Amino acid sequence: MSGLKIQNLSFGYSQNGPCILENINFTANPGEVTSLIGANGAGKSTLLKSLMGLNKAKGDIFIDGKNKTTYAPHQLSKTISFLTQDNTHIPSLTVFEVVLLGRMHQLGMSVDSCELDKVHNILQTLHLQNLADRPYNQLSGGQRRVVDIAQAIVKEPKILIMDEPTANLDMQNDLEIMELIQAYTRAKQTTTLLTLHDLNMACRYSDKLVMLKSKHIYAEGTPQQVINPASIQEVYGVDADITQDANGIPQLKILNSTRAQNYQF
Repeated sequence: MSGLKIQNLSFGYSQNGPCILENINFTANPGEVTSLIGANGAGKSTLLKSLMGLNKAKGDIFIDGKNKTTYAPHQLSKTISFLTQDNTHIPSLTVFEVVLLGRMHQLGMSVDSCELDKVHNILQTLHLQNLADRPYNQLSGGQRRVVDIAQAIVKEPKILIMDEPTANLDMQNDLEIMELIQAYTRAKQTTTLLTLHDLNMACRYSDKLVMLKSKHIYAEGTPQQVINPASIQEVYGVDADITQDANGIPQLKILNSTRAQNYQF
């Protein structure tokens, strides 16, 4: 099965300094949501930046069975969409213009009508058509995040990489965005790789979890295979009660922290 394969990836900020990531190996498959989880500082965002070439990591990255190094820059731009935690746009741009930027790899001196149609279609699909002429910087945080996702998927990428797509959103927006990502991934058979902090959300919407700890992969597999009291205690330093819902999806209830300090003021 094609998709994204990471082989022996390692990264450190200096040649002789400590590794942030060491010997990372895993695959992410088309039509599946793969989520990177782990405590703060485990290297989740660093790994995504390494995959995008923003960090000069060692190792191999394969896209649809071909080494990433064999792709020309314009091919990578068409193949991969990368959503950062804090996308920034020119304040005067409208929602329509922000989403149109997602088709940049296809745009010439003039914008073809079919490109405009793709933007109109994605705005309608994501229920953003009423905001098309609104300046991006006048939107709420939840609305901006959906617009950011619209920009990422209007490219029609084979690989969709997102760093904390639900960061700083309320529960309703969390659910709506994760439903959107899951539905798009399955409908378009996209290879989707995310980082997530919310473990219950990760269990609910991920086909596969990759749990990082201390620069290595601690566990990899389905939520049922990865999430258990021992892994949560070892990786996050907390005791958790873990049950399963009617669909067999793990649900966590945090009991206490084994690393908490007895602060005295």
